[in-house]
Amino acid sequence: MTKKTDIYIAIDTKSLSDAKNIINQLNYKYCGIKIGKELFTACGPEIVIWAKKKGFKVFLDLKFHDIPNTVMKACVAASKLNIDILNVHALGGKDMMVTAKDAIKDKQKELNDLYESLTDKRNLIKDKWYDPVYKYLSQIFNIIQKV
Repeated sequence: MTKKTDIYIAIDTKSLSDAKNIINQLNYKYCGIKIGKELFTACGPEIVIWAKKKGFKVFLDLKFHDIPNTVMKACVAASKLNIDILNVHALGGKDMMVTAKDAIKDKQKELNDLYESLTDKRNLIKDKWYDPVYKYLSQIFNIIQKV
């Protein structure tokens, strides 16, 4: 049985060697690796491939947000890197999210953890800051839940 990874360590650097040094201090049995925009832009897929070879689960945190076709192609390309979690920005709208989800449906079981997290309002809304913001975020969550 595969243990669910609950903790992802953010590797927020733009240097491949710095990223590898940080990751080498971690143990894949206890955490996954979050690769964000800065590191991925600086190092490309190489850092994802390297971390996967070391045994780490990888959360590719690029927050895709564009027209549905572009996001779909980005999700397909990302899934070919054998990542474990990816994300899209909910403000891209329902069509974008549905297209992205459908594009990676073969990997959906593996990528489902983040989707479940995003659809649980308790994870993202702790307080009603003020009504207009709360109502706006509630509308976004309603869209996510329909995806």
